Amino acid sequence: MDLKALVSKFLMKAWQNPPKAGEELSRVVVLHMGSTKEQEVYSRDVDSKAFSPEGVAFEIVEACQEDAEGIGGLQKYAIRAYHGARKTPTVKRIAIDARPDTVDDEFSEPANQKGVLSQMMRHTEAATRLAIGGAHENQRVMLKTIERLQTRIEFLENERAKSWELIESMKTQEHERELERVLIERAEKRKDDAMGELKLLLPVVAQKLNLPMLGSGAPSDQANAAGLMLMIAKLMDSMKPDQIAKLMGIFDTAQQAAFGSLLQELNKAKTKAS
Repeated sequence: MDLKALVSKFLMKAWQNPPKAGEELSRVVVLHMGSTKEQEVYSRDVDSKAFSPEGVAFEIVEACQEDAEGIGGLQKYAIRAYHGARKTPTVKRIAIDARPDTVDDEFSEPANQKGVLSQMMRHTEAATRLAIGGAHENQRVMLKTIERLQTRIEFLENERAKSWELIESMKTQEHERELERVLIERAEKRKDDAMGELKLLLPVVAQKLNLPMLGSGAPSDQANAAGLMLMIAKLMDSMKPDQIAKLMGIFDTAQQAAFGSLLQELNKAKTKAS
């Protein structure tokens, strides 16, 4: 098994089999195990939903090989996989042999034009891979940001629609209250008009019924006339126009004529009063 496959297998196991449930793989760090101190060669925060063990393994091996070739000889590295907030990582140790196979000196390339060209090509390739990897990472972050903003925009649009619905509902309720107020005012006005008409009609009713007018006749007759007029006033005050129309419908011809005469006398009295 080559080195990249070995690292990929380790990362796959660390990703899929965390040491404790709920502790997902959160960070991968590679340290160069030097004789005096450990030096970080590679580090990456892990998104468990978009993690690719093969891609990260490729980046780790490339970083370690470049570091080993820069130092020379056999170099050892420790791959540390951190899970959640756990401080103790899962560790995998690898070694990279950067000793030259065909040259006798300590340099990886010969000190000539061909060696310089090989070194420049290797460095250019490594720089290109790092640039492409960084571009991919930036694109991933931007896509996640766009997705998050789109979700936020949809939420705000829904809240705005609910606010407009509430405003429209409040306007409708306000219009209904205004309509009820107008209807009540009109009903009160109809009662006031009926009462005014009744006051003008009472003398006519008293004359038709041969009742003594207030202020004349015996006191008992005046009391009876006043009581009868009060009852008529209350009756007329409680009647609505549609009830009067229905009442006209059940009268016979003579009754309708008498009631019409009563209305005519009412209109005359109102004309004189005005």
